[in-house]
Amino acid sequence: MQRLKFLDGLRGWGAVFVLLYHVFCDGLPVDAIFVDHLRFLVPLNGTLAVLIFFVVSGFSLSVRYLSDGDVRSWSMITAARYLRLAIPIFAACLAVHLVMVLGLVAPASERLPVLSASFNFDPTIGHLLKFAFFDVFFNFNMLDTYIGPLWTMSVELVGSFVVLLAIVVVRPLPGRPFFLFGLACLVLWLAPTKTTAMLALFPAGAALADCFDRGWVDATPKPIALVFLAIGCLVPIVLPIA
Repeated sequence: MQRLKFLDGLRGWGAVFVLLYHVFCDGLPVDAIFVDHLRFLVPLNGTLAVLIFFVVSGFSLSVRYLSDGDVRSWSMITAARYLRLAIPIFAACLAVHLVMVLGLVAPASERLPVLSASFNFDPTIGHLLKFAFFDVFFNFNMLDTYIGPLWTMSVELVGSFVVLLAIVVVRPLPGRPFFLFGLACLVLWLAPTKTTAMLALFPAGAALADCFDRGWVDATPKPIALVFLAIGCLVPIVLPIA
């Protein structure tokens, strides 16, 4: 299967949107009223970007296996998933760790208010390893984190295995996109919190991947595609910033 470059584009734009959100809405807001209005703009809605990341993950983890049913490639993806998340996390946290060890982080009283409660722990090697390889996935605490946005990694890890298991179960079934969409609706309905509800986006991404494999996405009439695009642009109007 050729590399799907539009997935890279979605990841890239999502990363830019998250950066813009954290700078202008979270880190350097003019005032509360200004921030409340910024969320209506797609490039400044951080929640929307995070949700797109989860859909893209479900899509990218599923598209090849749903297309060719290669159990070997599925097994390799499944076995490597934890390390593919943990190693970049460790590298990023190591960079922050070195900055803290070198004394380059200002005291809490001299930082922006949004950062005053962060980086107040003792940056030991033990803490670094425990956070990067365990706590970030299973025991995330904003007070002990090296990087605040890594709260998404617990959802990413669990959602990855939810969708990898789901595609194995549904692939032999006719009409599997509908089963995957049904699973997404079931997770959304049963989820006890907003965070766990985000797990529904992974099977939803897998359903879109199957529709893509079947050529249904390319066959969508342009007027309908424009309606979907318009709906996507209107999402920030009803989707609050988390």
